[in-house]
Amino acid sequence: WNAPDGKTYVRVIDYKSGTQGLDYSEVYAGVNIQLPLYLSAVVKTTAAVFEGKSLAPAGLLYIPAKEALLSSKKPITDEKALEEQKKALKRKGLILGEDFVISAMEQTEDNNFLYLPIKYKQDGSLYSTSQAADKSQLDMLLRHVDKITEVAAKALISGDVSANPLTYSRKSSECDRCDYRLCCHFDERIDIAAKINKIDKKAFFNILENDQLGGTHDE
Repeated sequence: WNAPDGKTYVRVIDYKSGTQGLDYSEVYAGVNIQLPLYLSAVVKTTAAVFEGKSLAPAGLLYIPAKEALLSSKKPITDEKALEEQKKALKRKGLILGEDFVISAMEQTEDNNFLYLPIKYKQDGSLYSTSQAADKSQLDMLLRHVDKITEVAAKALISGDVSANPLTYSRKSSECDRCDYRLCCHFDERIDIAAKINKIDKKAFFNILENDQLGGTHDE
């Protein structure tokens, strides 16, 4: 989208049959970074492709790829069914929290967005539950996935293919469902899988800010 500020704002979307969103815990750990990585790649696209215009990230969205199947213990009206189906159309992800970018993505007269995962307060600001970020936060996200990709690429080039599984719980591991567990030489009796710590959006960006400024943070 060509904005009045002279920049071309770009977003990436991923059609999902499930209910996947942006899991900040996994993104920080380097898991499921596909969509942020796509956005980073698009922003870096040569200016010639976009007629020499400066590119800026507008966000990333996961879009439902199928009609929601509703379940109810009792009969519901057609109006109620339609209302519930509309709720299922709500996107997940992260978008730039600038009014002019938001209005370009979805136009509404009363700020009651059907598709975008955001909600305005009466004073015109966004609720903290809105899946939105400012420019500096989006930039931090893209730098984070770029760094993860760089580290992974260097490891592969150097021949490092060591097994370093991640897990949400010490009591279970992705190894439990891995088809290659017999050949990776990861021994769950003596080796310890790295634990993914659950963090929300606020904690995620606080940690990135500390990391990228050379500070430290508590796990």
